[in-house]
Amino acid sequence: MVDNLKAFDIEFSALSIGKHQYSFEIDDTFFGCFENAVITNGKLAVKMELLRQTTMLQFNFDIDGHITTTCDRCTDDFEWQIHTKETLLVKIGDHLEEEDVDVYVIPQSQTHWNVAQPIYECVCMAKPLRTVHPDDAKGKSTCNAAFIAQLEKIVTKQTKKTEVDPRWDVLKKINNN
Repeated sequence: MVDNLKAFDIEFSALSIGKHQYSFEIDDTFFGCFENAVITNGKLAVKMELLRQTTMLQFNFDIDGHITTTCDRCTDDFEWQIHTKETLLVKIGDHLEEEDVDVYVIPQSQTHWNVAQPIYECVCMAKPLRTVHPDDAKGKSTCNAAFIAQLEKIVTKQTKKTEVDPRWDVLKKINNN
């Protein structure tokens, strides 16, 4: 699996100072390389600009495409569009450490940086915590209609079964005064 990520190795030590352009296509094979992956399917195009400086590398990611995710409302799989731009800074210093969420420090002896993990994290961060089918042009949900109808039946039955404690009526009268 790790061999699939070799294409994401950037040999920055051989690069001149300035901007360098890269592009990657990521798909199910890419997502399969990550253990316990939140995202397992998708097709995305990654454009990356690397600004090489003497003691710092600035990676600018522009990611476009889609991932396959599960609708949190109806549980059907669907394609979620991803459009994100992120920046990652890598400082060349004395030792390996993560200084900040978007700033890494790598030792001066290191000559390569693999951008697969940062790309994966950018895609994960672009996916909202709650994903549901988007509405159609008329503003109507595109969720699985049969599932939603069944869910509404269950909710309606539960609502009818729930009787209001009569003591609340007395409290509501006090509140209305």
